[in-house]
Amino acid sequence: MKASTPESRPGVRALVLLAILLACHGLQGQGAAVAANPQAVLTSAAQAHSLSIKEASRHYPVHLHAVVTYFDRFTDTRQTALFIHDATGSIYVAVPPGSVPPLQPGTTIDLWGVTAMGNFAPILEKPHILVTGRSGLPAVAPRVTLPELLTGGEDGQYVEVEGIIHAVDENEHTATLHLAMRDGPISVTTIREPGANYEALVDATVELRANAAPLFNGNGQLIGGRLVLPGLSAVRVVKPAPQNLFEQPAIAIDSLS
Repeated sequence: MKASTPESRPGVRALVLLAILLACHGLQGQGAAVAANPQAVLTSAAQAHSLSIKEASRHYPVHLHAVVTYFDRFTDTRQTALFIHDATGSIYVAVPPGSVPPLQPGTTIDLWGVTAMGNFAPILEKPHILVTGRSGLPAVAPRVTLPELLTGGEDGQYVEVEGIIHAVDENEHTATLHLAMRDGPISVTTIREPGANYEALVDATVELRANAAPLFNGNGQLIGGRLVLPGLSAVRVVKPAPQNLFEQPAIAIDSLS
């Protein structure tokens, strides 16, 4: 009969394996800890947003230091819409109605929550939010085109666009700016600010920064796009609207393209 060595005994093998794992953890640091532990806390918006739908549905814990770029408790009665942004990007947070007091864009927060699959892309849910101060809106936003917005690749991100505001629709709580970009139209929704004159923007050429919010059907398929605007502070008038359209020089109709 062959004598067993210590390495061949099940209990000893388990201890050896455990020692190897601990040694690897010590050598590789935090990266190994995240890889070995699917419940490791995600600490950036990009980490959470880049998950696959399957992975996002595992409800990984998240802790972010971020700034609020949009807060809307009126458009959807099922949840308050919240977009937040950190140094790595932006992500949507589904907030139960009435669970969080109104958050002004530019407010900095600590957020604890979990990932979820969302209706189109990964989101965060079950948030616990602590207000930490105010930093203002992000100083930098990438310029994007309408085709880029309509691919869904900019889902949730804080972006910059340029165009001419052709019309404005207002209701009790929100205002929608109809923006004609160089490559097509898109709607831009914002929470109404007391005393703001949105009609004064009609026919003005503007640059604005907002979160991309894809429109999707019941199957989670992209069917369009829109933007959600923090407020008028995120709008820069490049060329004011003409004061009197009838004083503008005539343009031959056959010269229009």
